[in-house]
Amino acid sequence: MRKLHILTWVVVLLCCYSCKKDKTTESENSKQAAATQSDQGGYTAMTYNVVIDTNLVPIDTVNRMIRSYLRSLDGEDDNLRSLILNAETLREYLKDSSIKEVKLMFAHTQSYMNSGHEGQPVGLKSNALTIVLAGYRADGTYVLSQGYKVPDRARPCPTSCPLVGSASKDVIE
Repeated sequence: MRKLHILTWVVVLLCCYSCKKDKTTESENSKQAAATQSDQGGYTAMTYNVVIDTNLVPIDTVNRMIRSYLRSLDGEDDNLRSLILNAETLREYLKDSSIKEVKLMFAHTQSYMNSGHEGQPVGLKSNALTIVLAGYRADGTYVLSQGYKVPDRARPCPTSCPLVGSASKDVIE
């Protein structure tokens, strides 16, 4: 059940990334996107008349989901709270317009496996878990980057959390 909570949180983050990507290309898509803005606690909400709009989750719902997961950790400080991905890597990978969906897969970190723990349960310990992303086409075949690679190396939080700004918080403020 906890892995499902982590997966849900990661998917929400990817949806937020997609929303930001849409905002930056709004001028290019002005004929397709009719933007409406409203002030919601310091945030500007954008509503688009495109398919991706159905995959977005309001911030209050996201924060409720995150807080529920955090409460389930029972105060264990070394449990995984989030995973941080490099945005440039994602942008470059997702430039391939044949990618229709992105699959997120839980994986052990290389350091965890190399320390003699390959195949051993780890629970939710942040130093041992990561995610691997692989986009796939409408026909279900994976899309690989040059050199037969996919994005990974998600940095765990705690240990690699941002220290300043609103991203240093566990919820979206």
